[in-house]
Amino acid sequence: MKETERFNKMFNPQTIAVIGASYNLKKWGFHILHNILNGGYKGKVFPVNIRGEDVLGLKGYSSIKEIEVPVDLAIIVVPRESLFDVLKDCAEKKVNSVFVVTAGFAELGEAGKKMQEDIRDFAIQNDLMLGGPNGEGIVNARINLYAQMAVHYPKAGRLSMVSQSGNVGATMMQLANMSCFGFSKFISSGNEAVLKLPDYIDYFSNDDETDVIVAYIEGIKDGKRLIESIKNATQKKRVIVIKGGRTEGGLRAAQSHTGAMTSDTAIFEAAIKQTGAIYVEGLQELYDCAQILVREPLPKGNRVGILTVGGGWGVLCADACEKYGLKVAKLSEETLKKLDTVMPQWWARNNPVDSAGGGKRRTMTYGVEVLLQAEEVDSVIVLGNALGYMSTSILGKSRFYDQGLNMVCAVLKDAEMEIVEEYDRLLLTYNKPLVLSTDAKHNAYGIQNEVILKLEEKGIPVFHSPERAAKALSFLTNYSKKKLRW
Repeated sequence: MKETERFNKMFNPQTIAVIGASYNLKKWGFHILHNILNGGYKGKVFPVNIRGEDVLGLKGYSSIKEIEVPVDLAIIVVPRESLFDVLKDCAEKKVNSVFVVTAGFAELGEAGKKMQEDIRDFAIQNDLMLGGPNGEGIVNARINLYAQMAVHYPKAGRLSMVSQSGNVGATMMQLANMSCFGFSKFISSGNEAVLKLPDYIDYFSNDDETDVIVAYIEGIKDGKRLIESIKNATQKKRVIVIKGGRTEGGLRAAQSHTGAMTSDTAIFEAAIKQTGAIYVEGLQELYDCAQILVREPLPKGNRVGILTVGGGWGVLCADACEKYGLKVAKLSEETLKKLDTVMPQWWARNNPVDSAGGGKRRTMTYGVEVLLQAEEVDSVIVLGNALGYMSTSILGKSRFYDQGLNMVCAVLKDAEMEIVEEYDRLLLTYNKPLVLSTDAKHNAYGIQNEVILKLEEKGIPVFHSPERAAKALSFLTNYSKKKLRW
């Protein structure tokens, strides 16, 4: 069986055995089985535990060898001392893939390292594709497979992630759900006894359901192979890399987390940038970069048009654009004349285009279209949408609401929803990046802002601040410069 086909069985299994399945809510064997079933997975699931007990309404087995049908994937959550015997059963059953959640190996020192080496040797000798140990789980949102410890069920999307940390991946899945950009696949590579980071990157780079690959790296076992794998992946996909263990304290933490071998961060960062991948620092950058890369078309240059409902936001956005290597576009007289038709008489006729709290109902949508049309503009940042919906939600609690405010609020909400549909049309029509930022994203009043939700469902990223919008756009723009060589 070809390696790609075997990976397909790992990520698209028709049958799964959870070895160590339990009714005890304090055990991961319960949570992983529960997440598989609760997430809506449609394949066959077999709980295996030492007593052969039924779990969550499913018939239990005392050994994987007792299961009557072939098993594509075994998720192993047993005590470390029992792992070797379980792997022997999996080999006899001729299981295609095993994923070991069990921890307590190379991350704990020499004795654990020796046990991990024994596991590696056994898996290789018996042709077992082994993920982990010390891994968090496997996700394929496209088939509702959430075989993991974390209680996150990300929507189906086009981003796949391999992470040497389970909780970093769990955080990204939660953030993806919040901003509606979704996941295709995720795997926590753990200690990488057999399957390693480059193996997963190679698989994702050939996966038709993946457009963007994210790799969270703490330790590097084979730097040359990893760089080659990332370089090859960038020829087919958009790739983002984040490195943990960049400081002395971080290095120590990485070694105790996954037993990771580390390397010089500056050298590694330089090598990554030469591959064509995007290198980010921290979860916020990763989140912002991921959502813009998975959604937006590539700009043909670094010139940005800014449309804002408030002058201060525009100034901060212009500063941020220049800081991150973007250029605030000089608007042509033709573009300015078009904007004159919807802007208030007192507008400054400059970029950022500031409506200064005035303008007409069409100011935002027509202003965006004018900037997208302009030959001197490669990307557009809009500042201040969804504020009307936020205000109407607050006004809904006013004691004057039933005295006419209700009708005004309804009109405002409808108008903002119309803007969403218009932005969607403009993005498809002009094929230029359209990025939004609004302080309504902060959700300070506990409001489910349906305008922001709808924008993100349409694939338009919305950021918390002008600075974050500009930096995210700079990631996309720098990537475009390498890819399109403009």
